[in-house]
Amino acid sequence: MNDIPVKKTSDRSFLIVSISLTTAIFNFIWWLYLNINGNLENLFSQGQQSELSLLYTISLSVSIFIGLNKIISTHWQLIPISVALAVAYYIGNQQNWKIMLLLLLFPVFLILLPLKKLHLISIYGLLDISFMAGFVLPSVLLYLQKGRLTKDFLNSLLLLTLTFTFFLAGIFISSKIQKFLIGLVSDTALIVICSINDHNLWFFGNIILIVLTWLFLNKLTLRQKYRLPFFSLIMLFSICLAMFQINA
Repeated sequence: MNDIPVKKTSDRSFLIVSISLTTAIFNFIWWLYLNINGNLENLFSQGQQSELSLLYTISLSVSIFIGLNKIISTHWQLIPISVALAVAYYIGNQQNWKIMLLLLLFPVFLILLPLKKLHLISIYGLLDISFMAGFVLPSVLLYLQKGRLTKDFLNSLLLLTLTFTFFLAGIFISSKIQKFLIGLVSDTALIVICSINDHNLWFFGNIILIVLTWLFLNKLTLRQKYRLPFFSLIMLFSICLAMFQINA
């Protein structure tokens, strides 16, 4: 870690904790969500392909952290992205070109994310990463694990996509007006989708969490390095409540 250009020792410690936490949260969300409708009896049942898929998602989450948190240079992002690209090519070569293309989309987006000329730290980048993290990646992961996709699972991905949009808005959007409007729209859409299922204790708990996040937490002035771990953790709680609601 001494070779990583972090200014203070405390920042090095924070880097280790926050990158581990964020990586664990994103992977927990992606892999746990595959079984939201009982789609899989056993995760990681495909041997080497499951292990490579896990390596791919870990590489993506590390790259997301480096790209969105400004603790270290984004040049370090090239290491996990290279791993993700190599794994995507290997898995895609074993499957078909469509799977390879879908797997390559996310790391390519993360390569472009730090480029200021593209202005991806904006509503456009937010929508892109939400769609890939909430729809494309879970679809590919389930297909690689099960060999097919179910209609119920694909329908459920709207909930996951909107959850990423809502909780990552505070990271991608700097304008207070845009943040307010995006939060209002995605907040309302999340509540409507959640209300389709049973109105149990988990439902009301999630609604309270979503509303409080919109009313208060998005208004907090957090330093850049705290935002992703903070909102990722709240996002994890929301997704767990949604899954408990559906499976209750």
